[in-house]
Amino acid sequence: MMNDSCKNGSAQIHGVQNTTSQKRLRNLLAILLFTPIFGLVSCLSDENEELGKTENPVSDTGTVSTISTVKQTKSGVRSNAYAGKLVRIAGACYKMRWDSADVNEQDKSEVCVQDFEIGVYEVTQEQWQVVMGNNPSTFKGCNRCPVENVAWTDIIPFLKKLNQMTGETYRLPSETEWEFACRSGGKEQINCGAFKLGELGWFGGNSGERTHVVGRKSPNELGLYDFSGNVWEWVSEFDTGHGGNVRRLSKQGEVIRLSRGCSWTSDMKYCGSGDRRSSLGKAAVNVGFRLARSL
Repeated sequence: MMNDSCKNGSAQIHGVQNTTSQKRLRNLLAILLFTPIFGLVSCLSDENEELGKTENPVSDTGTVSTISTVKQTKSGVRSNAYAGKLVRIAGACYKMRWDSADVNEQDKSEVCVQDFEIGVYEVTQEQWQVVMGNNPSTFKGCNRCPVENVAWTDIIPFLKKLNQMTGETYRLPSETEWEFACRSGGKEQINCGAFKLGELGWFGGNSGERTHVVGRKSPNELGLYDFSGNVWEWVSEFDTGHGGNVRRLSKQGEVIRLSRGCSWTSDMKYCGSGDRRSSLGKAAVNVGFRLARSL
């Protein structure tokens, strides 16, 4: 949109009469010399200001945001209106850890994953609200914080509705996929990335006893955020013995579920790339999840 100086310059140029009058020629030259220099700069400044504006920016508390339309944002990253951003990861074989204290090669087992996509961020309260029409989280009022307080079985109807809305097939990542993504494609990384824990995630030592807006810490080398902290993340399989996905039962016959990573409540010694937590899959204030999709 032109400002007044742009409009005035344009009007003066078009208002010049076809005359040989020396005075009018001088006026015309003045217009041509000064309007492009000062008026055009001002016009470009206004245009750049408009281009720099964004609709519904996310505040520091994450209370204002809008789910984006479906698009390819950059090479290897896909954005879906309901599922959010996902990174495409090429499958490979790698040595999976049993826990973060692994130091001996014999304590690791080689496993392989196929090509898949995984969420750039943990599923947020906003995403859950749009799909399910409710918000089970304890830390409400933060749309871009991870959804928590969801049981493993609560995710089943969420995925069913999400897949109906998108026409795609989203799921939880397997444990082998989760760790492969956490370790930036199976690299030898103690944390889920090449940085120190405090730079990668929110844990008991820096969280202030609550969850935080996703994506505020440094990503790993695949551009994935919050694998080391914020909330534990449910995975689809309990991979015991590395490569042997099994269905484990408690003494009472209940299915044991697994979550990976660590959370805002965790001691830093339990936040390594090999740490895992088994439970009966019940909802907790420090457990959420992220999406995956087979390719």
